[in-house]
Amino acid sequence: MTRAKDISKILTDADISGNIDVDGVTNLDVTDIDGTLNVAGETTLQTHLNMGDNDTIKLGDGVDLTLASNGTHGTIATPNGILTVDAAS
Repeated sequence: MTRAKDISKILTDADISGNIDVDGVTNLDVTDIDGTLNVAGETTLQTHLNMGDNDTIKLGDGVDLTLASNGTHGTIATPNGILTVDAAS
């Protein structure tokens, strides 16, 4: 038995807090992040982006575009400009 297998048995139900630096690929079955997730680069979702009622997607440095749903109505808002739908692209 390798040392890595010994450690994995110990960490099965570990509650780790503080700074964790992981290099390479890490497979996490369930990840719960409280607070802000800051991602540098592009993010690719394998299935869906699931958000609850009254959650908002904000795009742009000054919140140039928002997409929201309250469970009854959906809203696309451009508080800082004009919304253009370009079917030719």
